[in-house]
Amino acid sequence: MASLSKDVVFRQNIPVVRGEYGNGRIIQIVLKNFDAVQVQRHLNLLRTRSGLPVVNLVSQQSAAVPSVQGMWNPMLNVDTEMNVTKLPQAKFSRHRSAIPSATEYISSLVREDTSEAR
Repeated sequence: MASLSKDVVFRQNIPVVRGEYGNGRIIQIVLKNFDAVQVQRHLNLLRTRSGLPVVNLVSQQSAAVPSVQGMWNPMLNVDTEMNVTKLPQAKFSRHRSAIPSATEYISSLVREDTSEAR
């Protein structure tokens, strides 16, 4: 490895790898008692990272201010008419799709036209 790179300097007894980045940061890793695979892994880490400090993330979701509304759940916007009705009812048992069929789309356009004409 030292013969491949002209920047390798042996100044101390303990092997140290130093990475200098374009943003001015310098990262040093002591390689004492590392085998060849670990040295290669750390060299690759220094070569591929940006030089910014490593930050431990507490969670995968981050926000500056926690939500005061609470968490969303699927029952949040359910019609309350279902709570006071004796079930089963055909009105609530009908399958509802997020994407309307072609027939439903055309009938909604007709309903809009008739309501605007009034």
